[in-house]
Amino acid sequence: MNNLKLYWGDIHNHNEVGVGKGSLERSYSIAQSSLDFYAFTPHGWWADMPDNDPRVGDYHLAGFAKVKEQWDLVVDRANTANQDDRFTALIAYEWHSSGWGDYCVYFPGDTGELYYAADVEELQRFAADRAALMMPHHCAYRQGWRGTNWNNFEQGLSPTAEIFSEHGNSLEPESHFGMYRHSMGGSSRTQAVLEQLKGGRILGFTAGTDDHFGYPGCYGEGLTGLYAENLTRDGVTQAIRRRHTYGVTGDRIGLSFSSGDAIMGDVLSSSARRAFEVDVRGMDELDYVELVKNGRSVIKWTPEVKEMGALKVVRVEWGWDGMLSQEITRWCISIKAENCELLEGMPCFCGGPHVTEKENTVRRIERSGIEIISHTCRSNFNPTHSIVLTLRAGEEGRLGIGMKGEWGSRDFNRNVSVGMNELVGADIGVDIQPVFSSPKLKIHACQPEGALRLTEQWEDPEPGEQDFYFVKVLQRNGHMAWSSPIWFLENHDDR
Repeated sequence: MNNLKLYWGDIHNHNEVGVGKGSLERSYSIAQSSLDFYAFTPHGWWADMPDNDPRVGDYHLAGFAKVKEQWDLVVDRANTANQDDRFTALIAYEWHSSGWGDYCVYFPGDTGELYYAADVEELQRFAADRAALMMPHHCAYRQGWRGTNWNNFEQGLSPTAEIFSEHGNSLEPESHFGMYRHSMGGSSRTQAVLEQLKGGRILGFTAGTDDHFGYPGCYGEGLTGLYAENLTRDGVTQAIRRRHTYGVTGDRIGLSFSSGDAIMGDVLSSSARRAFEVDVRGMDELDYVELVKNGRSVIKWTPEVKEMGALKVVRVEWGWDGMLSQEITRWCISIKAENCELLEGMPCFCGGPHVTEKENTVRRIERSGIEIISHTCRSNFNPTHSIVLTLRAGEEGRLGIGMKGEWGSRDFNRNVSVGMNELVGADIGVDIQPVFSSPKLKIHACQPEGALRLTEQWEDPEPGEQDFYFVKVLQRNGHMAWSSPIWFLENHDDR
């Protein structure tokens, strides 16, 4: 990837400034502690809002009024948070449309204007005049129900599309992450981003939570991985313009896809050699890594792991509770690596409607342990939180886990010590209360690092004049990643 670095961010996220819950300050606190870049995208306007449902209309108009009233604060908070090489905050807002589809508008610098465009062409002129980006999302809904109107799509302003969010999968017409959670009637095959690529469009991939409870990076709702020269506003926006991006559903799957000096998102001449390199680092055992050409699978790889080595990966997960419970469980969890070395701890946290005033934090204790404050609830998008630990451990290695906290009006305090050899091919469950319908903790079976890593090469024996290729990753736990494509075109003009 030359001198490019991988950064993680959420560029589609909401809170109480507009249509949502959770404070602006909390959103930035979460983003700055867990992400590299972030765009708060308040709902700014609905150009063609239907007038036959007053409940929906009044709800959104009240949200738009909030955003207008606090827009200066939104801009100021982004500028205050933005720190070169530490954290990038983009100024942005969302524009709705029943007929043209929804877009998020991203400004490249420290100013931004809330603009009530009457149609998509007017919005495009506004964005072009300000060198802003327009990103379509939940594209696969049918036209008329806020799916993207591809007839009015402008590639130069919209180099990428959001292929995954809490709405579901807009890339592929069929998916176990279908578009079921909202009222727009699910995905339409001809609207899917993959069908647009097959029709000749050049679009990179991003994913964003579209979370409405003020939780940037909400686990399981989508994140963008981005290869940039530096962590600045210019670095992030240029990476998006160049489509050096990929989307994941939740787990931060490391993914590199290249052909010679070109990387994901680049456009090459059809005469260029079609030799590809793929490198994947998962957070769970890899089910398969697939290379897709023109929408069809051409090769799949699965790691071959023969033995457990010194590097091991263990996920510790907690939450659950009773099926209808709306109680918040507060967890104070300490994890200590005993006779082994903790190399990395990657948190997987989310929010929801009953925890909009709560935050989750992780504090590293040198190389020996981690302390976690966490709040789980059945009403969250995901009723569990987890942390993925990478350890260097031999047969004497152990994990000491202390759990204390509050579940409703009851306190709990439990401690367990688990040998790494006990986690080979087995997991361990821990009850915090001797009650069937109560929160639980689970220590997953450890996995050899080799089960999570794959590096492969492949050369296309049948290159065509107009081809695109991308990589799709599926982990055993269901989480996925999709690289932006690499294109080979007869008339290479990088449209």
